[in-house]
Amino acid sequence: EECHKTLEDVHQAAILNGWTVILAWSPEEAARYLETYQAYEKKQADAIQERVEGDYFSRLTDVLTTIRSVNRTDVATMSSSLGTLAAVIGATKERLSICP
Repeated sequence: EECHKTLEDVHQAAILNGWTVILAWSPEEAARYLETYQAYEKKQADAIQERVEGDYFSRLTDVLTTIRSVNRTDVATMSSSLGTLAAVIGATKERLSICP
């Protein structure tokens, strides 16, 4: 529990001072992060942004699969059963459980 408070303090100091914090489990992992950071430092943001198709289903899939337990098949099932993102968000647990 003490490490959470320390990380919180470091994170807060970074935000207040405009620093970038890189947290790694090993020096090798930290080195990989730094190498990647330096490689993309002077590139445009769109060079590293994920490209998502503009159609509704692709965007819905992109949003819903950010939830760890939801996969593309689940999105297709919910989309065909419920229709819209608003309907998925507003659906009860029971309604979601009866999706085929």
